[in-house]
Amino acid sequence: MKVYYEWNNKKDRFVKTHRPFRIRNRKTIYRLAKNSDKTKILNFEIECIKTEPDIYLHVPDFNKFKEEIKSVDFNKAKDFAVVLALLEKNVAGLLSMSWYYNFDMKCKIGLINDVWVLKSYRISGIGAGLINFTKKKFKKLGIKRIELIVGIKNLAALEFYKKLGFKIKKVGQAILEL
Repeated sequence: MKVYYEWNNKKDRFVKTHRPFRIRNRKTIYRLAKNSDKTKILNFEIECIKTEPDIYLHVPDFNKFKEEIKSVDFNKAKDFAVVLALLEKNVAGLLSMSWYYNFDMKCKIGLINDVWVLKSYRISGIGAGLINFTKKKFKKLGIKRIELIVGIKNLAALEFYKKLGFKIKKVGQAILEL
């Protein structure tokens, strides 16, 4: 049996549990966010907080978040992008990616900043789909190394990233060489 972790509110940590029934959804569309997606992204964020308030450290001021997202121009971004997993035109998952040039390593580094999948769609392949779509985008940009930070107590995410080929380099940091 594969290891599966889920957040336990009473214990205030991730615990091993039985893996839920896996639903494969073949209708998921992965693409980069556009300016026209801003309302969908805001609604996704609200849904994440409603369904799992314990995971968020604080509930954001949605009016402020709405103003911040209005100021972002997804269509003209040069060093970041947001990947959406769309299911029946609604956002079921989201990944934030960025990149920069590392002068010490003399190469571009890709960063995965956030990965969110609505609780009701977990274990359906959406998270892996977001990562795989992002890997392809990074390869097109000439990026050969992806880094991300994951909380040390987030056992579910650590297992997820290891399964996708990431190596845990140090506490909280995972790296994937492309």
